[in-house]
Amino acid sequence: MSTFHESQRRAPAEVWELFREHTELRAVIDAALEGRVGSIRHASESRLTAAELRVGCYSIFGGDAGSDQAEHLVRSAGGPAELVYTGEPWRRRIIEFHGAHAVPDPMQGFDPSGLDTVALSGRADQIPEGFEVRRLTCADAAALEHIEVAIATAERWRGRGLATAVAARLAHDCLERGVTPEWNASNPVSQRLALRLGYR
Repeated sequence: MSTFHESQRRAPAEVWELFREHTELRAVIDAALEGRVGSIRHASESRLTAAELRVGCYSIFGGDAGSDQAEHLVRSAGGPAELVYTGEPWRRRIIEFHGAHAVPDPMQGFDPSGLDTVALSGRADQIPEGFEVRRLTCADAAALEHIEVAIATAERWRGRGLATAVAARLAHDCLERGVTPEWNASNPVSQRLALRLGYR
């Protein structure tokens, strides 16, 4: 019988292989596998067939969806959470155990090749009075090749353009420093914001 454990250290090569096919949330997955954020759940046996990365509200599954290890991981996934997976077998496995509670809200990745630094700069300058946007420091950015953009605005400040200004400044600064600002979203508001900024 498999026992499962949770690790916050860099994942071994066999766990990395389980997530090789994932393209959505790649920056988040890599950070979790490197042990920089979240935790990794997998069986403590020699042959791994599935694993789960837990980062914030995300439970990201990788490996063989038909395995007993995958069944245990999906069955024990807590909610509310966004269950992220690749392929139809994982979708069926999630529906099997969480059918009535699983709400399809497909994650979409956005292509940053349409971003324009001039347009982003104009949007970034539209910060409402009384607020400021602070740049990433050189030390912050030096260790990055790409980042996963996540924007959250406190409810009382929504509707003022803060998310647009902050996201535009972040994307602009990333592009200027050669860092790819990756954007993945299942939330329709986040999807619209990505398109407004110039993602495709």
